[in-house]
Amino acid sequence: MKSKQTQKETKIDIPKFYETFNPILEVLSNEETIHTRELQKLVIEKYYSNLTQEQLSEKTKSGENLINNRIAWGKSYLKKGGYISYPERGNVKIT
Repeated sequence: MKSKQTQKETKIDIPKFYETFNPILEVLSNEETIHTRELQKLVIEKYYSNLTQEQLSEKTKSGENLINNRIAWGKSYLKKGGYISYPERGNVKIT
């Protein structure tokens, strides 16, 4: 049986916004334009599927889904850096 400390150490944390940069870019690497919601879904499925349902349901203080919030901030910084663009409202593409 694992101690509480060992269980805590193996628990995966919700990624920080900057930890979503590579997953976002990898999902967009096929150079297709996709909707933001689809991007969020694919990033979570491919890179954060090992998060618990409790973690995936966690909310920000304003009530927004935390993991989607982190992906949105990652997307925002990637746009500022020129790595992605928003060709149409609600859609995103790698540059």
